[in-house]
Order: sequence, then structure tokens, then C-alpha cells
Amino acid sequence: MDGAGMKTLILHIGPKREAGHPVALFVNEGTDPRWFETPRAEAVIAEHPDFTAPLVDPGSSGFFKDPDSGEPLTGRLALERLLALEDESPTLEVIGQYLFHLMFQGQVLAEWNRLRAAYPREDPPHSEGLRLILDIRSRELEQLPWELLTGDGPRRLFLDPTLVAVRGSVDPSRRGPAPKPEWPLRVLVVVGDEAGDKRIEASWELEALEAAFHEMRHMVDHEVLHTPSRTALRKAYEGYRPHVFHFIGHGLEDVGTGRIGLHLLKGEPPWTVDLITTDLSQAPPRLAILNACYSADMPEAERLWSLAQAFRQFGTAAVVGMRGEVPGPAAATFSAELYKALAAGATLDRAVQKARTETSVQPGPGKRDWALPAAWFGVLPEEVFPSLVSGSRLLTEFRESDEYKHFLLSDFVDRKQERRQVMGSVEPAAVIPSISASHLLVVTGPSEVGKTALIYWGLEGCAHHERRLAYVDLKGGVTTGFLEVLRAIRDGDPGDPSPIKQPLPPEAFSTFNRDLNFLLRGQQPPDTKPEGHVEDEGLPFKADNVPENAPRRIFESFRAALKDAGQRPPLVLVLDNLRGVFVEDFKRYLRPWLIDPIARGELAPIRLVLAVRDTEAPELGLGERVLPPMKPLPPHRRVTLSPFSSGDFHKFVSDFLRRRYPDAQEREVIVRTLHKMKFRGQGQYVWKPSLLKTLLSLIEA
Repeated sequence: MDGAGMKTLILHIGPKREAGHPVALFVNEGTDPRWFETPRAEAVIAEHPDFTAPLVDPGSSGFFKDPDSGEPLTGRLALERLLALEDESPTLEVIGQYLFHLMFQGQVLAEWNRLRAAYPREDPPHSEGLRLILDIRSRELEQLPWELLTGDGPRRLFLDPTLVAVRGSVDPSRRGPAPKPEWPLRVLVVVGDEAGDKRIEASWELEALEAAFHEMRHMVDHEVLHTPSRTALRKAYEGYRPHVFHFIGHGLEDVGTGRIGLHLLKGEPPWTVDLITTDLSQAPPRLAILNACYSADMPEAERLWSLAQAFRQFGTAAVVGMRGEVPGPAAATFSAELYKALAAGATLDRAVQKARTETSVQPGPGKRDWALPAAWFGVLPEEVFPSLVSGSRLLTEFRESDEYKHFLLSDFVDRKQERRQVMGSVEPAAVIPSISASHLLVVTGPSEVGKTALIYWGLEGCAHHERRLAYVDLKGGVTTGFLEVLRAIRDGDPGDPSPIKQPLPPEAFSTFNRDLNFLLRGQQPPDTKPEGHVEDEGLPFKADNVPENAPRRIFESFRAALKDAGQRPPLVLVLDNLRGVFVEDFKRYLRPWLIDPIARGELAPIRLVLAVRDTEAPELGLGERVLPPMKPLPPHRRVTLSPFSSGDFHKFVSDFLRRRYPDAQEREVIVRTLHKMKFRGQGQYVWKPSLLKTLLSLIEA
């Protein structure tokens, strides 16, 4: 659901006037282009020293009262009671009804009931539902827990699946240009607590985020900074330019200035509002998630809420702050479910609602924690960032292929920088800061180090955008000449149903096939285009039976055909296991007449990926240093993979086992047991991804 069929309601509360806090309901039913100029209904919330006054319960004719103390509810008491609770309580429902009737009274309530009946839900079988945006312009009232709003019966508006409710300051009359779509979504996670902090319990949230991001695969690229200095954070932010800034930690007061800030590194002063604005305002994130203790809460509500307001004021499109201390397990559920919902195609408001719902049904104490996140929008939710779902037919087919399922086992490895380099090189739509596009990518390293798995990762990313993918494995059983390589590129693998091993468009190769037939028969081909399709006769290349210019003419004709085939959609071509090609054929023909022209961009937009062992790269002229008489490669990108060190074992094997063993503690026991079985007594060692198959067999035995 993208929000396109929803009817938008904006409810203004405040700013405060002499009579109190005015309430104005604006409704967009799609029939009036000037809907935002005149409210559909109005009311007033009376001013009161405790934010809001006691209110008569329409169902009992007495005041709404705190069930525990019997005191009449006011806005201040409602907020204090929410923060004092540690679990679900009947008090929350009473607070929700109290706040509902403060906001929805008189004309506003009547219009609300009419709209609820007219647009009952967004999901099938109905086609239209409601989106409610609370634009609270009175500072006193902004602090109140409006997330508890409870309407008809026990129906809580912020959990109600038939509509979606958020906070926000959306002005439809001043909508600026939509942000430029960028893919993948970049998320910077900053952890500001010290290890073992029992209040934050960041490990829960980090584990949940890693699992969610792992499942989101190419849709998201993330970076985690643990207790960085302000200088380190600023440098990382400027280089990464995240769409999402996600903070986990504490809010603290700066002793010297009295300002409230986020705690980054022990011994450093807090990262205060003014510093946050200085460091981030030149490139504001589209979304900020501030999971900081009391980042929007009493007793320092007005001051601590300024952390979230700082992001709002310097241009962040949406901010999520916690209105109380959310324990690690609940924060983990909320954050992970939010990202999962985005990955499933939800707009951000629906993603927040889904995260609330999942948090509310978690077992154990803390069931009131769903109400603590306060989400604010400065634009319509679908405008925060584009949907992450591609709907690509090619991606679906690619993920159903046997080789994808095989290499899925091997892509556990961190290799974050290498993945970014691959994606930035091969996928035209990818925006990876500090990594420029290149038409040629060379992947080198020892055998069984994960070169092919890394390349498949890149191809999966390209499949999101329906690129034409051509993967050619040249290892074979016999060494291959240059003509067999060209034919393999053109024909794919006829016996393999994989979507990345299919023939290139036959119509693009008619002229090449005709020229090839002539040249291999020892004749010069005509200069005219052939009439109709021409098939390759399959003749062999015999140097003593072809014209002297035959190899050059073959490559000229092939490049023209390849460029034609690789335009719409753009072609990503992979030549894997180059050890299967005659060295002299590669150096004499393929390098100068195919590889180098592609690298120079002469066949743009085609991208080429070469995979070769590091020991064989120099002989083929693909090493970092080229031996004469070979010329250096044109500008290109290189990724060199190495075996993993002993220090990587626990983290990487744990990542690998996450799908089978989601419980982190259980996984840790398994990893330690596997480590003892394989490396008992060894201090320093290296290992390759191929070890995973051995470990998996030990687990499943």
C-alpha cells in the first residue's frame, strides 16, 4: 500500500490563543484542490495549568479518572501515569479515551464519525481508508501521549489496522520538489552506550537490526559506529551521507552549558542540539530514529524533546523519538519490524504502525512500550523516501534459481566495503558515496575465497532494476580460444534454465554471424546488412585459412552486436574463471579488442566483470602491475579478496548461522563448539568461506 488511495485528514491543535487551544480538522477527499484552506470542523481545548483540564466522560457523566488514585485526569497526570507504568494497564485505555474526547468534540467528532463510516479501511475488499496527521502546534500539548488515543470501544487509533495515525506538520500548499530517489537505502547506526549498559541493552537492538538488514539484502546498506567521538561521527556521516540516522544510547545534559545532547563517547561532552545542527544540517537525513532514554520525555520533556526538534528544524523529513525508556527487547522489536515493513513495501507511517503492533503483542512485561515511540512527519509519509520494493520479474526468477540458493549460503561474509565496490561498479542505479561508477570490475583472490559469491551478490542487485545479465563460466574442462568465448557470451548456456545464462537477443547478432561465416570460410564479408536473420554455421577458427584481418574484423563485428544487445536494458556481463581461456588468445585478442574497449566506455552502458585468481592475473595482464609488453588496463575498479583471519571467525560464522538459529545465545554456544572442534589449540590462523560447508555438515550430522 503506497497511500495513494487514502483520504488525508490533518488535525491542527493550537497554537494557543486567549480562548484556549483551537482544533481545526482539514479533510482531503480528492474533490477540492483548496481543501487545506478551510477547516471542515472546529473546536477548542481549554487552557489549563496542567496542560489540559479534567473532562467529563460521556459514558458515565463523571470525570475521566486515574483508576489507581481516583484523581480526575489532566494532561500532566496522563503523561506522568504513562511514564510511571511498566506494563499494560487499564489506566492506558482511560488515558486514551480522555485524550480522544479532548481532541474529538462537537463538530470535529461528528465529522470524524462520518469519515470513519465513509472510508472504513484501506485493505481489501475496501479501496479507501483514512490517514490522520496530528499537527500539534502548542508546546504544552505536544508533550502529551496522543499515541494512546482510544476511540470507539477499546479501539486504539495508533494501532488500528483500518487506518493510520501519525504526528506531523505537513503543509500541502508548500510542497517542494520530491527528493531524488537513491538506491540502496543507506542507514547509519550510532551506538552511544557502553558495553553491558543495562538501561539501554543495545545488543538486543543491534542483533535485531543486523537480522533485519540481512533479510533486506540489497535494499539497504548500513554502517554501525560504536561509541564514536564527535570527530569520528562527523567524518563518517559526511562520507556516507545516510538516508536514515539511527541512534541507540542516552540523552545527557552538558554540565557546562545546560544543553541536552546525545552521549557518544565516555569522557567527551554530550553531542548537543547546536552541535548536531552544525554537523548534520548540510545533508539532513530523510529519517532520524532516536532511541535515547528520555529523548522526548518528562521530567525534562520540553528540553529533551528539543533533540528530536533539532532534526525537524534543519530539514529531516521524519523523526522517531522515544517518549520514555524503552527496554532493549522492545526497542529491538520496534526497530526491526519497522525496517522489515519498509522492505515489504509499506510507507513509513504504515511501517511505524506495524512496528507498534508487533511491539504490543510481545510476551512479558513492557506491553505499554508500543506507545512510547513518537513519530513525526514533515512531509507525506510516501515522500520520505521511495518504496524499497522493486517488483522485478528478473529478481524473482534469479532468486528461484539453483545457483542463487547455493551462493546464498556463502554471502554471510561481512565484506561490506567489497560489496559496495561491486555494487557501485556494476549497477548504474546504485548510489554509493565515495565509489564512482566503472565499466570494468576485476575481482581477484585465491581459490575458494568467495569471488563468485561476491559477483552473484552484485548480479542480484542488478536484477532489482531488470538489467540484462549474462554470466559466462569459462573454467570448463578444456582450455578455450577467443572465438569460443565470444560464442559463449552470445549463446549463454543452452542447457541451464538460469535467467543469467540465457542467450543475448539473436537479432542483434545477425551481422556478426554473417561476417563470421564469411571470414571462417576465408572470404571477406560484404559491407551491407544481411536481409533477415543469419545463423552461425559453427565453423572453427583456423589461422592459416582466414584473411589476415579476420580476428580484427570478428571483434569489430562482435563489439557492434554486443553494444546493440546491451543497450535496452543495460547489459552486465560476467566472465568468471578466466583460467579456462588460452593465455595467448586472451592477451592478443580479448584484452585489446574486447576488454579494453569496454573499460574505456566505448560500449557504454555495458558493464563487464572479470574474475581471476590472483596468481593468474599478472600473466593475463589483469594484475595491479602489468608486465611488458602488455599495456596497463584502462581506468577500472579492482576488488581483491583474501582469506579471513582468526579474529573474524566468531562474528562471521554467527552471521552465517543466523537464519537457522535466530536466538543469539544459542548461536553463540554453537559457534564456540564449532571453533573448538576445528581450531582447538590454534592461536592465529586463516580460513576460507568453503569451511562453512564443513561446519554445516557437522551441525546437521
